[in-house]
Amino acid sequence: MAILNKSSDIKVIAEASNGEQAVQLAEKYVPDVILMDIQMPGMNGIEATRMITKKLPAIGIIALSMIDNSYMIAEMMHAGANGYLFKDASKEEVMEGIRAVSRNRDFFCKRASEKVKAALSSNSNETDSPKRSLKSLRFSDREKQITRLLCLGLTSTQISKKIFLSCSTVENYRARLLLKTGCKNTAEFASFVSKNNLFDT
Repeated sequence: MAILNKSSDIKVIAEASNGEQAVQLAEKYVPDVILMDIQMPGMNGIEATRMITKKLPAIGIIALSMIDNSYMIAEMMHAGANGYLFKDASKEEVMEGIRAVSRNRDFFCKRASEKVKAALSSNSNETDSPKRSLKSLRFSDREKQITRLLCLGLTSTQISKKIFLSCSTVENYRARLLLKTGCKNTAEFASFVSKNNLFDT
């Protein structure tokens, strides 16, 4: 953390030792970005992230972990995190992630992005991808917005122009939605959403 303080535009204002403390400090200081460790004593980082994003949705949260499991990445995104970094990420990558999330953009380190892509590729080769329980699915307002546009048949490029996000950010959202629902591709995802009336307008 001392390395981050050396940057002119990044300041560390508090450090938490467990999930409960992370929630308390978030409410006290309302930082722009939180680096959230997933594995902590007591309340873990996933639950802390879920609580913080519910109470203080303006705070950006980046998962910080040694766990390079695509499903753990999906769980953190599901809880409301805006990015994922591994603990062995370079100082430059950490600062890049913090700056991106502070500007309301998602950020996945290179390895996390590769994990997500590999999971999607694996799903696409399966004949029957398992669907997540509807009761377990939670979607952010931005995810709902992108879902509706995907269901209308718009491409990532068209969506990026329509809602003023980069194409790569839209692709990250699309990947997150497929992982959340267990769908193999956008067509199956659109069918799943329609069949279950997930987002009635």
